Amino acid sequence: MTSLNSSFTLQNMEQSANLIGKTVDYTDASGKAASGAVSSVVMNNGQVQLDINNTDVNLSQLTGIE
Repeated sequence: MTSLNSSFTLQNMEQSANLIGKTVDYTDASGKAASGAVSSVVMNNGQVQLDINNTDVNLSQLTGIE
């Protein structure tokens, strides 16, 4: 099971890396719509997060890719 989780996390990381340089739409922490360019992808507490405008955004917050 641990191997499966690691594989899934790695796959998410690889897919997220394809978003670097692209503009995405997301819901920010206050619930408002926001957008910005993805500058990097990081792993934080086992979760893949995108760095957008110096803010860590979870993949679950994405609403679109421009």
